[in-house]
Amino acid sequence: QNKALQGAYPNCTEVQFSTFVGDGDCDVMTIIKECGWDGGDCEESNKALQTNYPECTKFQYSTWIGDGKCDRQTNVEACGWDGGDCV
Repeated sequence: QNKALQGAYPNCTEVQFSTFVGDGDCDVMTIIKECGWDGGDCEESNKALQTNYPECTKFQYSTWIGDGKCDRQTNVEACGWDGGDCV
């Protein structure tokens, strides 16, 4: 784990791809609270998820909701059946 990541997110220890954190892209592997929702890269998609589907807690898949593909992880009523992708 790199020192900058360790300093910013000391509890971000269980990720295999630590270089993805804070790289400007919202990466599914590092969208966890301990890693600052991918170092802040996923803030926009997480805010949209909370606004559109307040009961959906699948933050790690927030970029998949409403992306045009039906994903089984978010194909639940609380997530709007994957943002309508599975309807």
